[in-house]
Amino acid sequence: MSEDNTQARPFRAIIIGGGLLGLTAAHIFAKSDMDYVVLEQHDDLMPKIGSLLSMMPQTFRVLDQLDILEATSPVMTRVDHNVLMSAEDATIWKSESLAHLIETK
Repeated sequence: MSEDNTQARPFRAIIIGGGLLGLTAAHIFAKSDMDYVVLEQHDDLMPKIGSLLSMMPQTFRVLDQLDILEATSPVMTRVDHNVLMSAEDATIWKSESLAHLIETK
């Protein structure tokens, strides 16, 4: 402890990966005043590699609890239908409406 009553942090967390889970953990640690470092192998956290992040309703509840839902909403696109298919021959494995999962405010 120092003279100004600031306690030394007991440990430093190492977060492996700057993806959604890693950055969410970093956000939680920052809000909790925990010491951490994020280790990411890529130079760019948002590479243009043709990937997609799909989130279910419970994820939105977590983003709201972390007080970042409003900040992330402008970059989200609503998806009303989901199709899972083979990358090899485009065989459709599953096609479903997601309307029953979507709650509007």
